[in-house]
Parts: sequence; structure tokens; C-alpha cells
Amino acid sequence: MYPKDHKKYRVMLEELTNRPQRHKGYKSRTYAIRIGEMNIGITKAFITHSQWIRRPYNQKTTPYTEEGRELYLKQTNKNLPLNRPPLYDIEELEQCKEEKLNFEFYMNREYAYNRDGGKCKTCGEKLVESNRHCHWIKENEPLNKINKVANLAWFCKRCDGYIHREEIPEGIDNSKIKKIQKYRSKLELKI
Repeated sequence: MYPKDHKKYRVMLEELTNRPQRHKGYKSRTYAIRIGEMNIGITKAFITHSQWIRRPYNQKTTPYTEEGRELYLKQTNKNLPLNRPPLYDIEELEQCKEEKLNFEFYMNREYAYNRDGGKCKTCGEKLVESNRHCHWIKENEPLNKINKVANLAWFCKRCDGYIHREEIPEGIDNSKIKKIQKYRSKLELKI
């Protein structure tokens, strides 16, 4: 890895000691290491560019290991895709007797999951398969409105329980209580 003053390590191609016949007459610069009187450089050709980059390539960066994926995400400032719920389960749809649990619900809950960032709308906890619930904000909407993305929200099972129950345990943060009360009021529950 070159230091901040990396430009001093660049020399003209015609000054390189390695493969002088190839570099003769070229004035563009490449990185080189000075060893005695020799400049050993990286050959710069049209298809093999040698350029300074902020983070050098790390051999451990690979999509095949957890460590490699983490390194890639840190270097690129990207996030892993969310572990979204499946679009629908055909058996579940066939067994469903409730009219509002239709194909539109199963499609739009994925959009709501992405909108919510895969986190609980109340406490912000990252949702995992065993601890997540897609919730209708207004449960009594007509069928043409109930499954719209704007009427769906994701909660952890604990917060979903608080929204549907009257009792909120002591010690819960005031901002979370306000969010729970907001969703309760939209359910038109009597508190």
C-alpha cells in the first residue's frame, strides 16, 4: 500500500529498468520501486492499467466466505440484501379463508418490508424470520384499500403484541410508547 505521498513513487515508463525495449519513448508514469540504480515498475498498457487506489485489493475479499463478504461490504459501503419474507406460499394461499389475505397482501408486504428496512416500525429491532409480523395499520379498510403498501407495516412480535393489547409494560422508552399509541389509534382500539 502506498502512503499519502504516493505520487513520488511514480516514474516515467522510459525510465523503468524492467523491459526497457517495451517502455522506450513512453512519457506516461507508472508506480515503481527503486532498488539501487534500478526502477522496477508496473508495466502500464492499455489493458493493464496501474493506478493508485485508496484501498488496495485484499486477497481475503471473496463472496465465498463470511469474512470476505464483510470486507467487500466495508470497502464498498454497501449493505447485504434484506432477508425478505417469501412472496407467497401457494399452500397458505389455498388454505386461507380470510378474504383480505390475498395475493395483493403477499406481494405488497414485501414492498413494505423493504420500505421499513427490515426493521420493526416501533423499536427498530432487525426483523428475523421467527420474530416478524406484517400488520394492517387500519384493519377495517375495504378490500380495495386494506392491502396497499401504505396500510402495511412490519413489527417484531413483541411490539405487535403491545399494539393489540391494552397493557404496555413499564420501562419502555417514551418514543416507543408514542409509536405504539399511534398505531393503536389507527386500529381504533379502546385503551
